[in-house]
This record gives sequence, C-alpha cells and structure tokens, in this order.
Amino acid sequence: MTNEKLLGKLNEALKYCNEEQTEAAKYMREAGIKETKMQPYLCNTGAVIQELIFSISNEIREKEMKSSGKLNAQKAAKNILKRSPNYKPMLQYPHYEDGKQIVLSPYIMAVFGENNHVALDEKPEKVKGEFPDWKKLIPSHKGKKVNLFDFGKLKAWYKIQETLHRKEKNYKWEIIDFGAEYDSTINMEFVIDAMEICGADCCCYVTKSKYVFEGNGNVVVAMGITPEKNAERKRTEID
Repeated sequence: MTNEKLLGKLNEALKYCNEEQTEAAKYMREAGIKETKMQPYLCNTGAVIQELIFSISNEIREKEMKSSGKLNAQKAAKNILKRSPNYKPMLQYPHYEDGKQIVLSPYIMAVFGENNHVALDEKPEKVKGEFPDWKKLIPSHKGKKVNLFDFGKLKAWYKIQETLHRKEKNYKWEIIDFGAEYDSTINMEFVIDAMEICGADCCCYVTKSKYVFEGNGNVVVAMGITPEKNAERKRTEID
C-alpha cells in the first residue's frame, strides 16, 4: 500500500475514532462521571492515529524533496490534454507550428521549444477542426513577478492535501493564493504542471488573470481564478 493510500485510510479512521470518543464522553457525562475520571475510559487511539498521519506525511515530503529534481514534462503535458473537452477532439492532441509543440486545454496551455518536444499521441487524420490561435493567449507584457514555492514542498503538500480532502465538497484546498498584490489565485495542479514543464527554478509572472511560466525554453500560460469579493487574501502557507 502506498503512503498516500495509507494516509487516506488513517484520516478516515481518525474521523471515526473522534466521533466515537465524542459519543462516549457524552454518555459518561450524562452518567455523572467526572472529567478527571473519564479520560482513562476513553481510548487514546485518536492520538496514535494522528501521530501516524504526521509520520507518513513527513515521509511523503522527504520522498518529494528527493525527487524534485526529476521533472516530468511529458506527464504534465498529458495532464493538460486530459482537461480538453470531448467536443473539441483537436485539443486532445498536440499542435505543431513554427517548430513548437503546443498542448492546450480551456484553462492552461504549454508551448514546448523546438528542441523540447515530448512524446505524445499524434492527431489521427480523421480528427478535424481548426486549432485556436494560441499566440493570442500569451500576454504582450509579463506583469508582476511571483515568488514561487519550493517545488518538492509544493508537490508533497498537494499529495497530502489531496489525500486528506479529496472526498470533501469544498475544493478550496486546491487553490494557491500568492497574496493580495495579485488579482487572482490559481489551481495548484496548474502550478505543478507548469513547473514540471518549465523547471523548478522557472520564472512566473501574473498579468491580471493569467499566470505565465517561463523556463527550459518552454512557456506555460494558465488562467487564474478571480477571488470572491471582499475575500480575505494572504499567501498560502506550504509546510
């Protein structure tokens, strides 16, 4: 069993244990048992599980830090293609123009340099349709520079949060906020894919609602998310 799967199961067990202990404490209070005498009767399983979650989370962090230098541009490109809608089949395959390889979905685009093409399934002849004018999607000026997170820490943070919260309806954990000085926030997966393609030490600029990543001879443009009006803004803490 992978660390991620084990972490998910432990998190579910912790929720159940906490619920059970809360119910037990309720009935013991109703029975007139004092708080000081209650604790020995309540199991410390929750504390044990919490320690295991902490330990496994650290193992995930260490693993990602060790592998942070191994970029996977091909995997990131495939992630972008997977986000393309079925009703636009031409976007499910790479496009070639001016020596560049372009992959595009509604909210993120990657442009690979002439010597950086990655191995992807090529468009079958039966797939018809005009590819969008991708050059218009790149802002004419760079905008404000962003101080990106350490790549290994970011990937570990995403894996941990995705494991702990993937069953919840609130997906705010997926969003990264670089601070109130920027007009928009951004999906964490977009940042990870962009850094896989452009490098862990790439540069990132924000122009209104667009994030532009540059590095390794490649460019990634991702759409930001407009925060709710009067929403509290502060830089996301990755630990």
